[in-house]
Amino acid sequence: MKDIQNLRTEVKHLTSAAQQLEPFVKTLSTTNNQQQQQQQQPVNELTLQSQQLQAILDHINKLQLQGSTVPKGKKVATVNIADSLENGSNISS
Repeated sequence: MKDIQNLRTEVKHLTSAAQQLEPFVKTLSTTNNQQQQQQQQPVNELTLQSQQLQAILDHINKLQLQGSTVPKGKKVATVNIADSLENGSNISS
C-alpha cells in the first residue's frame, strides 16, 4: 500500500515538472524549426547557383567544341559571359 502511495507522489512530482518544462520545450522546438528554415534557404540558393554555373560550363564546352570543328577562316560567334550574366541573359543552348 505504501508503494502505491509513493508511486502516486512520484507521478504528481513528474507531472508538475513536465508542466513547468513544457513552455521551454515549445520555445526550443519553435526556435529549432526557424533555424532549420533559415539554414535551408542558403542551401537552396547554393543549389541554384551551382546549376547556373554548370549551365555556363556546359555552354563553354559546347562553344569550345564548336570552335575546334570550325574550319580556318570562318568566324564563330562568341558570348561575353560577364555581359550575359549582368543582363540576365540565358546563355545555355
